[in-house]
Amino acid sequence: MENFNGFLLRQERIKKNYSQEGICRGICTPSYLCKIEQGKATPSQDILVKLFNKLDIQYCTDQELLFEAKKYFEMFFSMIEVEEDINESRCFFDSHHKELETSELHIEYHLYLFYTYINESPIQAQKEKSYLEKIVSYMNENLKAYFYYFCAILIGKNRAAISYLKKAIQLFPTSYYYYYLGTIQFHIGDYEECVVNSEKAYRLASEDGNPYVLISSSFLLGSCHCFYHNQHSAKLFYERSIGLTRGYKTKVKDYAYYNLATSYLEVENYKEALYYFNKVEYLDEDVFHMFIYYQKLAYLYLKMNNKVKAEKKIYEMKKMIDKLDKNVDLYQTILENLEAMMEENYLNNIKYENTLKYLYDNVEDILGYGLKRFYAIQSIELLKTQRRYKEALKISETMKIS
Repeated sequence: MENFNGFLLRQERIKKNYSQEGICRGICTPSYLCKIEQGKATPSQDILVKLFNKLDIQYCTDQELLFEAKKYFEMFFSMIEVEEDINESRCFFDSHHKELETSELHIEYHLYLFYTYINESPIQAQKEKSYLEKIVSYMNENLKAYFYYFCAILIGKNRAAISYLKKAIQLFPTSYYYYYLGTIQFHIGDYEECVVNSEKAYRLASEDGNPYVLISSSFLLGSCHCFYHNQHSAKLFYERSIGLTRGYKTKVKDYAYYNLATSYLEVENYKEALYYFNKVEYLDEDVFHMFIYYQKLAYLYLKMNNKVKAEKKIYEMKKMIDKLDKNVDLYQTILENLEAMMEENYLNNIKYENTLKYLYDNVEDILGYGLKRFYAIQSIELLKTQRRYKEALKISETMKIS
């Protein structure tokens, strides 16, 4: 890692339109300042403070505060790798933002800002990313890995994020990065790669003692086996994941039941599907998850010719629409698709065909590959009844549906 203070000096000097000769007079030679700014010389703390003072910047040298800040940064980064609350660290950083901005922990502070902005202010997050890209050469391998991981989070769970995760892993191959890479691959339907990286994550987590990754990578492996309709193996991985949650607050049981139910639903084992859907008690506070849960249940009841129960689930979904503040049109189409299924001979219903096509074409970018696969199965059923076998085969091959 190069000397970062030189970059910070140069950045502030240019921002204030000062010459090298102007700020170094009486402190050091212009040639020495040039070397400091290029990261080729490490000045004493006395010279550094004087140079910053010339720029009207109070460079933080409070060793007690910096020592405490380092502990909070260590806590912050460790909380990220177990997806725990960062509020304790956040309170400290926000209280000492001026000191951290002009200190040896400037990079760590801006990585913290980048991470917090990702969810709170995407525009600010993009600005932080652009700034950090300019100073990435000043980061050690661990900090670079965090930077690339945060870039992946900013992009979202899609193919474009994978290259950033691979950069992070190349620099610092932790169990959490392998797990997160597996999560992205699961989300986009690369299940074989997901299995490979989830297994690596589990092995590494066994060595570095990350309980969150042990639980979550086991869960991912179970979910991949659900995709392959290998429910027996899925149950084994889910049981391991559920067992590991004892004494740990991560909840996986209801999601395991939901995934098993969906897997059985896809192979038309409606009895087992209903059994596992009924074991689901609560998913989470995100309305979206409960909306999709009711959607699958309504679909199942329709397949079981129980329109009364299906209608009740559709009614529950309608009550949720106002709470889904994003992508309302898509959720409304999901409802319309189910309502079309309520009609007799729905496979001959043009509304059912149109809503199904819309969902198959648009659902992946917003709700993920898994739901696209769900609508792919319905599309294949419809195309076969219309004797459009080549189109049905194309979807089967594209979505890897046997």
